[in-house]
Amino acid sequence: MLITDLAQIEELHVLERVRLQALVEEIGFGTTGLVDKASAPRVGRFVGAQYLVGGEFSQDAALSFDVTSELLNVPTESFQNQFNYKGRVKEIFKIEKELLFAVVDALGIKLSSEKTATLHKHLSLDYEALYAFFMAIDFSDRQEFGKAKKYYQKAFDLDPNLTVAADAIQELSTLGLIDKKKSSRWRGKSFLKEFRQRTSYTDSLTPVYPLRRLRTPDEIAERERLILLASDLCPDDPLKTLPGICGCGVPDVDNDGDGLLDCNDNCPTDPLKTSPGSCG
Repeated sequence: MLITDLAQIEELHVLERVRLQALVEEIGFGTTGLVDKASAPRVGRFVGAQYLVGGEFSQDAALSFDVTSELLNVPTESFQNQFNYKGRVKEIFKIEKELLFAVVDALGIKLSSEKTATLHKHLSLDYEALYAFFMAIDFSDRQEFGKAKKYYQKAFDLDPNLTVAADAIQELSTLGLIDKKKSSRWRGKSFLKEFRQRTSYTDSLTPVYPLRRLRTPDEIAERERLILLASDLCPDDPLKTLPGICGCGVPDVDNDGDGLLDCNDNCPTDPLKTSPGSCG
């Protein structure tokens, strides 16, 4: 739900979930690699991201829902903000929106009243429809595409406004992963070989992907290097692909933590001052 909402903000370019999933599979991070503090900066640099939002959630026996999330500034390898929300499981929709707007504020993005109203709309308020949608994603991750289609269809039947479920079915069909002709024979090893050369088709609903999966970390790194070169506005700065606030060659850091970046701070090591004043 958070990915869907962030993707609606023009100031952000959100990387597709399948791209990150393919990456962690290739370089062996496992399922926790994206939220591990030690490996998160490496993941962010590998995909050319300026920021990475990660976190975890838990539920206790009393159906209390606890969400902890952090915003990582990839070039500086510093966690810029931490967010924590608690509530009942039935408040998951409210919690997701609170986290969404907290991330937007932390990034300094000013939203119009129209965009704010749009983002307040929920992906769905039907718990059964959402549950079916999430089950479909899980089956798709397991490459059980027939079951994925069944649950995507169930989600859409329960909530016709959940159009991403219908889009996902269309994507699976377009990719030839479902609705095969009855006369088609199982091709065994050759079919599995084709699978291994694909990305994971889950909730990527844009025509940007699929890309053929590259088989080694070196090949992935080379592909990402070429992508970055094509869109790098700071080609001589290894830490930046965009000028940011301070410009290329100057890190956007606030070493004294006074809320003003060093490049605009006349006292960058003094947390109490941003200009010398009378006493320096």
